[in-house]
Amino acid sequence: MSFIRKRHSKYNIKLRTKLMIFYLILITVVFGLYTLFSFFSISESSKEQMEEAADQVLKQTSELLNYKLDNIIYASDQLFYNRTMNNIIKRDRNLPLSPQLLSDLNQMKVLISSAFKNDDMYRLTLYLDSSVYYSQSYSITGNFKTQFSSISSIVNEHWYKKLLKFGGKVMWIEPSIAEKSDPAEVVISCVRFIKDMDSYTNIIGLLRFDLLQTDINRIVEKAAITNNGVVYLLNSEDKVMAYSNQSLTEKYKDQVKTIVRESRSNGEWKTINVGNEFVLIGAVPVKNTDWTLISVIPYMDLQAAGWQIINRILFFLMIAIPLSFAMSIMFSHSVTKRIYMLSKKMVTALDDRLPDYMEEVGSDEISMLIRSYNYMIKKIKEFSETQYRMGIDVKNAELKALQAQIDPHFLYNTLDLINWIALRNGVHEISDIVQKLTKFYKLSLSKGRDIISVREELAHIEIYVGLQNLRFNNRINLIIDVDQNIYRYSMPKLILQPIVENAILHGIFCKDSKTGTVTITGKMDNNNIRLSISDDGVGMDPAKAESLFRSDNHKEEKGYGIINVNHRIKLFFGNDFGMTCHSKLGEGTVVEIVIPAILAE
Repeated sequence: MSFIRKRHSKYNIKLRTKLMIFYLILITVVFGLYTLFSFFSISESSKEQMEEAADQVLKQTSELLNYKLDNIIYASDQLFYNRTMNNIIKRDRNLPLSPQLLSDLNQMKVLISSAFKNDDMYRLTLYLDSSVYYSQSYSITGNFKTQFSSISSIVNEHWYKKLLKFGGKVMWIEPSIAEKSDPAEVVISCVRFIKDMDSYTNIIGLLRFDLLQTDINRIVEKAAITNNGVVYLLNSEDKVMAYSNQSLTEKYKDQVKTIVRESRSNGEWKTINVGNEFVLIGAVPVKNTDWTLISVIPYMDLQAAGWQIINRILFFLMIAIPLSFAMSIMFSHSVTKRIYMLSKKMVTALDDRLPDYMEEVGSDEISMLIRSYNYMIKKIKEFSETQYRMGIDVKNAELKALQAQIDPHFLYNTLDLINWIALRNGVHEISDIVQKLTKFYKLSLSKGRDIISVREELAHIEIYVGLQNLRFNNRINLIIDVDQNIYRYSMPKLILQPIVENAILHGIFCKDSKTGTVTITGKMDNNNIRLSISDDGVGMDPAKAESLFRSDNHKEEKGYGIINVNHRIKLFFGNDFGMTCHSKLGEGTVVEIVIPAILAE
């Protein structure tokens, strides 16, 4: 009996006392365990967050580098493919100082100035045959330094021999001293041969573009997110092209090979031991180069954030435990009533229903809890609405991003066509081409609309094929056999053009005759619109046709536009709609598109 009385004696203790004891035990045990758990988990969490942030910054830096380097390469293309420049270089061989030579030199200055309009470049050097008069250390002043030199002065340079083996393509070479008189100026150089446009086997010159290493260093510095971390920019031969911090670069100088080997082993961030120090390393390649950005973050930087949080928790516990004891004494039996009402409100959340607000009465701790509860419900509602809006914004942004991926090569080819026709035949055909091109891009832009009518999309295709026929001498026959009843329905813009382009370039133009027919048919199918684009090109293996829609096929340029279109359709209308492809070698290809029938506004 005495045991039973002792067993049930806890029910005789006042709620106020029980709450005080329970609260003290709960606070002590829970926060004690939480502190221990946090000690081991926060460092790992900080590492993951640091890794994610470092990876994102590294990728953004890589994209910025790629953008700046592409600008240099694009500008060099303006000189490499310039017929006037090519003719001047060939014409000035063995030409003595004369008005013609000076005129050629001035014209060359204009060509160089028009090609390079950015401030990224430090110096341009044009190496020519020694028979060219101004190849003997002649300089031009402008936005950047332009100098001429004899190609014979560099034939023994290791990078020149490497460029010969490289096939004369654009090549970036490791840093070197810019001027012997100023050793502090170190440059990173891009080199490429200039070839005779009448005979591409003949080398008539060499272009060298110098960028200050300090400019590249400033870009690389953006990828260093910790005080003690360092970022390297290395080429394929593990030569340091640029760095974020020279002193820290020297610190890891002897371990660079180990860092490079580990960072490139699987392409993921990993922890290694370098010189008795644990560091986190990751690598991101720079597109269109043999460069790699490698980030090295010491573990002490990763743990710093974790220790700060641990110290805050300990400080909080030192304040919270005494305050908890004082607050528990103030609890009364009246607490239970409002706690019960609050718990009933919160139980409704188990039915996936957001609870209602509670009436706020008084100013004690339970009232504070009720106000906090009401604030939480308010924030949850706001958060839910924000998440919904963000979901719509993300989807729209993805659609915009996919639409922006459409290959701009057609624009360049068309403009190139206009240029060559103008040079070859005067002005006879320019007007027709410009009018077609203007209509083409008006329909492409559609005043910013993403959805246009079927009629507008077909008109866009007619203009596109017309432009292609002007370019390729009427080799493409376009047949449009679409039910006019569906002309008034809507569809995403620029859906048909990538498919027709694919049919022409990879179907018809792969035939021996280089001629063929593209047929577009369309009709209503219940509540859907079914469009078919067929060609009589070379076709492909059926298995390969089915593989065009696999996610990993975006690496192949031939299938990239098809995947883009299919993805856009699914983003607009859902997974029930999209594209199918059927093909057979030697017979051609048929692509079918199914979209919902929605009247155009």
